[in-house]
Amino acid sequence: MIAIPVPDLAILVWPSIALVVGALFAMLVRRHEPEIPSAHVATGVLGAGGLVALDVWRLGATPEALVLSAFAVIATPLALIDLRMGKLPNWLVVLSYAVTLGALLAATLWSAHPERLVRSLLGAALFLLFYGALYMFLRGQLGGGDVKLAGVSGVVLGWQGWPTIVGGLLAIWLVGSLLYASETAVGHKRSMSGLPHGPAVLLGTVAAILIPS
Repeated sequence: MIAIPVPDLAILVWPSIALVVGALFAMLVRRHEPEIPSAHVATGVLGAGGLVALDVWRLGATPEALVLSAFAVIATPLALIDLRMGKLPNWLVVLSYAVTLGALLAATLWSAHPERLVRSLLGAALFLLFYGALYMFLRGQLGGGDVKLAGVSGVVLGWQGWPTIVGGLLAIWLVGSLLYASETAVGHKRSMSGLPHGPAVLLGTVAAILIPS
């Protein structure tokens, strides 16, 4: 019998779990947000599965991969809803906190490094303060959902380390600028403040962790 190495097995198993969990989220989205097309919701499920596969391939079966996988599963449908509808439903953002914090606690027990849990919570606080300040002082640039989702991103980036928190913040805004430039290039006349920020939060967070520094 041929033994399958654990990392290779994880690349198969973790995305499969992500697809199942994503399908459950998809049913919730269809129930609470019926105006969102089924094809769009299905894209979110498949996208989350793909990100989890990339996550495990890059990080292996590790606590770091677990935290990022949980974020990818819940943030991917959020980003697509924001891209399609221009909103981040509060109930789904709250659910993203529950899912990510649950994974964070599991990763803390797995790694036996409680200081990383503290750093993750500090990362969330810093992101909430930064985005909250932008929301208060630059009216119209961000929505309340963007501020809340940023806290989840801070949790995930904080688990990786302080440099990743800074790099993640820069990556999020770089991705946002690239998305704005691409929309402008194809003739969409929309201001930077009118561009959904959820996709930038998702892609910037994932990129900051998975792209080698």
